Amino acid sequence: MPSTLTDSLIDAYIKTFVGFGNPDGRYWFVGMEQGGGTTIPEIEARITVWGDRGHRAFENLAEYCDAFDNHAWFGAGAKSQPTWRQLIRIYLAAEGLPHSRQDALDFQKAKLGLFDGGVCLAELSSLPIRRTADWPYAAFDGLPYLASREKYQRTVAPARVSLLRGLIERHEPGVVVCYGSSYQRWNGLAGCAFESTPIRSVYLAQTGTSVVLVIPHPVAHGLSNEYFAEIGRFIRARGKCD
Repeated sequence: MPSTLTDSLIDAYIKTFVGFGNPDGRYWFVGMEQGGGTTIPEIEARITVWGDRGHRAFENLAEYCDAFDNHAWFGAGAKSQPTWRQLIRIYLAAEGLPHSRQDALDFQKAKLGLFDGGVCLAELSSLPIRRTADWPYAAFDGLPYLASREKYQRTVAPARVSLLRGLIERHEPGVVVCYGSSYQRWNGLAGCAFESTPIRSVYLAQTGTSVVLVIPHPVAHGLSNEYFAEIGRFIRARGKCD
C-alpha cells in the first residue's frame, strides 16, 4: 500500500466522500464512478488531498482538482471535459439557457461543482477508475474488500446506494439525473421502478419531491448534442426546475 495513506483514510474516503458541488442545488448528476485513477500516485494524491481538506462529503470541484495538481479543466486554458460537457448541456437547456459547446465550457470553467452553485455531482463509487476493466486498488492490500472489483461492489455498493438515497431524501433536489449502465442498476437509488419516457433510453421515477431520470452515459457512442439538450428541455417541461 502507498506509504502516505492509512487504511482508515482510504476506508473513510470510500464510504463517506460523495462528490462535488452543492447538495442543496436543484440538480444532482449521479455517475457510476469518478474518472481518472490512472496511476497509484494519482490515486494517492486524490485521497490525501481529500483528507487534508477535512474529509468532506462534498468538495469544491475546482479547488479540489487544483489541490492535487490537475489543472486541465479550470482556468483560462481549460479544456472541455466530455462527460461534464453533456451534463452541463442538460442543465443549461433545463434552465432555458444557451447550451453550445462554448456555453458549456464557460460554465465548466466558472460554475461547475461550486459549494454555492445549482449543481451537485455525485458518484455511486467514490474511487476513480480510468476504464471499467481496470482495478488498481488491489495494491491497497490493507483492506481485503479491495482485492477485486467484484468483492468491492459486494461489500460497498449497498451502503453507497443507501447513503445517496438518504442524502437525496434530505436535500430534496428537483431532479436527479443518473447516467451510465442500464436503468436497473439505479432502482435502489430511486426506491421504485422506472418508467420509459418519450426520449429514447431515458427512464423516469418519482421519489419524494425529486424526479429521478436514468440516461445513457454522456460519452456513449452515437449520441448527439441535441439528444442531451432534449433531455434538458424534457426536465424543464415537467416544471421541476423553473
